[in-house]
Amino acid sequence: MLATETAPTLQPPILLETVAPGRPCAYLAGPMRGYEDHNFPAFHEAAKHLREVVGWDIVSPAEMDLAVGFVPTADGEMPLADWYTAMRRDIAALLEPRVDRIVFLPGWRDSRGANVERIVGEAIGLEMWFYIPGFDGGDPTVTMFST
Repeated sequence: MLATETAPTLQPPILLETVAPGRPCAYLAGPMRGYEDHNFPAFHEAAKHLREVVGWDIVSPAEMDLAVGFVPTADGEMPLADWYTAMRRDIAALLEPRVDRIVFLPGWRDSRGANVERIVGEAIGLEMWFYIPGFDGGDPTVTMFST
C-alpha cells in the first residue's frame, strides 16, 4: 500500500455498551477460513450457549463480520487483504478492557488467526477456555485450560 493510500477499516461493532459490569466477557476464537459458511454456525451456537446458559457476555468475530456486511461464502474463502483487516479489528476487540477471557472453538489449533489471538491473550493475561459442543443430544460445555 502506498503511503498516500488509506487502509480499509472494519470498525469493531463490539457492542460493549450492552455488556453488564462485573459479568465475564469472552472473546470467541476459532477457525473460519476453509470452513463452509466461514464456520459461522459454530460461532453462533457457542455465542448463544455462552450467553444464555453460562451467562457470559460474548465478543464474536463472526457477529462483527456480519455487522459490517461480510457475507460468508460456501467455500469459506476470503481475500488475504480482507483477512488482514479483519485480524486487526479482531485483535483490537480482544484488547478491549472488558474482555477477560478467550473461548476456543474446536479446530482452533489449525487456525492461523486463533493462534495469533491465543498469543495476544496469553501476553495480556486473559483466561483461556475450550468450548466443547454437545454430541448426540448432549449439552455443550466449557472448560478452563492453562497453556
